[in-house]
Amino acid sequence: MGFLTLIRREASTSFAMFIGMGIALALADVSIVMIINHVLWKHDIRSIPLQYPVLFALLAVGRYYAQAYVVRVGGDEVMRIIHVVRVRLIEKVRRIDMKSVELTDQSNFLINVVSNVSAIGYLSFFVAILFKDVLQILFTALYIYTLSPSQFIVVAAMMTAIAMKYWEAASRIDSRMQAMQLSDEKFLSVASELLSGFKEAKMNRPLSDAIGSEIRKVSWQSFRDNCILRGNVLRSYGSAELIVFAFLGLLIFVEPQITSTPNAIVIKVAVAVTFIFGVVREAMGTSTEFMIIGRIARSLTNMEHQIDRLDRDEPDEAPASLTDRLETLELRNVVYDNIDVLAKTRFTIGPANMAMKAGEIVFLTGNNGSGKSTLLRVVCGLYGIHAGEAVVNGVAFGPDQMARYRSLFSVVFADYYLFTRLYGHQADQERAERLLEDLGLSGKTELKDGAFTTLRLSSGQRTRIALVVALLEDRPIYIFDEWAADQDPFFRDRFYRRILPDLRDAGKLVIAVTHDKEFFGCCDRLFDVQTGVPHEISPEPWR
Repeated sequence: MGFLTLIRREASTSFAMFIGMGIALALADVSIVMIINHVLWKHDIRSIPLQYPVLFALLAVGRYYAQAYVVRVGGDEVMRIIHVVRVRLIEKVRRIDMKSVELTDQSNFLINVVSNVSAIGYLSFFVAILFKDVLQILFTALYIYTLSPSQFIVVAAMMTAIAMKYWEAASRIDSRMQAMQLSDEKFLSVASELLSGFKEAKMNRPLSDAIGSEIRKVSWQSFRDNCILRGNVLRSYGSAELIVFAFLGLLIFVEPQITSTPNAIVIKVAVAVTFIFGVVREAMGTSTEFMIIGRIARSLTNMEHQIDRLDRDEPDEAPASLTDRLETLELRNVVYDNIDVLAKTRFTIGPANMAMKAGEIVFLTGNNGSGKSTLLRVVCGLYGIHAGEAVVNGVAFGPDQMARYRSLFSVVFADYYLFTRLYGHQADQERAERLLEDLGLSGKTELKDGAFTTLRLSSGQRTRIALVVALLEDRPIYIFDEWAADQDPFFRDRFYRRILPDLRDAGKLVIAVTHDKEFFGCCDRLFDVQTGVPHEISPEPWR
């Protein structure tokens, strides 16, 4: 029932018209059966009064438009709901804190937001058909009751037997669907590993063979689950057909002998039951799709509940950017506990005390694993402060102000991600071209209409594009996490001796993690990070 719950919760309009047209559609179908029965029994087939073919044609055309309305309106509303749910999930993810995102199963999230949501849109067609089928069965049963209450009892018993048999099979079908979903998720996970680690797999044939073996195993399991599922569905169809034929035999050969039902009534009921038979088969097929939709809807709802339980660090409304000129940035006894739930490890940053000001170049150095990159994420507000405070121009920023605080920073992380477009701001085209030229990227890529023409570049070139993006943002504070690590000597020297001093001269505060001791003399302040605590040392020995 997850799908119906989702529809009731998200529907923006009344479904009265939808239900009314569904009833009209079912009545039109039953009326067509009634006309066929009446004409075949009451009139010579070669001299049928004109009103019957006219009425038949009107009902056929009417049911066509009624069915089109039911399918279109129902589908449109479901697609609107899909749009609302998908955007709402993304908006909620945008507002949760960074640590929660790092612990989130991203592949499962994408399956729900992309594949599963799209599947609901496609399968919603079958829900409208199932709604129509159920109404047709009910109205046809009522028509049979008007013909013969005793034969109606037989038909009602038949429908009850079919429903019980299908309900019995439904749990097996649902569990098999769950197994298929888990197999598909496992397949996606292993295939993603192959593509993400393609270089390593290409260089290591045993590794590649093992991944290929795992993919074949997972795919085979998915195939087996699919075969078992189809077998369960086909057995349900076969059982339903057997029940229909058994009760049809009772209606024609047994019940008239007991109740003396006239031949005319038996024939009319047989025609109606034959009509129901086709509808029942269609309903069983669409009900299987309905089960799939229900499972997907429950999965979406559970994912939204999980997201709602995560910590948020942004308000619903976009915070105003800080417009005052940056003068100072201080960390006062800042502490952050970096807890890795999966690895069951804990690393503490701080207490960190750093006083920095605009127009300074600040370097952070230290051994690998000393906490430099994590400290940077604390400094720029990506990780929330557990104790102490971040102070800008003498004003402390609390946890509910972190989104506004983050607007001060332009950051190039060591594990940066390059977006294809410059989202969120209009770039100065002339400055962008000048920066691309200064960083040796002219002819490699261009910025057109706010998007780079290509990002298929070397690692060092992509890192330089990340720098271009950060410089175009033109914010008061710049953070670079080992930016020069994959640069050749020419661009490494340009970064330390030209780009960083230019930023300082423009009144920017620059904070950079680096191991390049030969350039320590380029900074104004130098901090050595040891086990998460920054200790200021003099850069004079390197000048």
